[in-house]
Amino acid sequence: MICFLGIIKQKVDSKLKGELREIRNESAIRAEFIPLSETEFIVKCKIIENNVIIFEIQTLANSREQAVKIVQNWEENTGEIYPKVIELLNRERQNEVEEQIDFLEKEGE
Repeated sequence: MICFLGIIKQKVDSKLKGELREIRNESAIRAEFIPLSETEFIVKCKIIENNVIIFEIQTLANSREQAVKIVQNWEENTGEIYPKVIELLNRERQNEVEEQIDFLEKEGE
């Protein structure tokens, strides 16, 4: 009976480990900072899905404290930050498209 339970536990453990690995590979939020000097740090923030970086932003922090704050904010607020950045990037493009449509409509008159 003990041997049978050990086999079941081993099967459950390997199945759970595989599923956890799969979940980790599906989507991940990453942030890190790299010191350039005592007062400058490069901060990299990423979203990774299925082992592909779908979003990455990099900035310069002027102190270790600022770098840590950026990393923490990214990790805690990615769901709020990422859509805003994408919206801003798309809005710029959308404004340009709207201006072109307005121009073409005026030319057609």
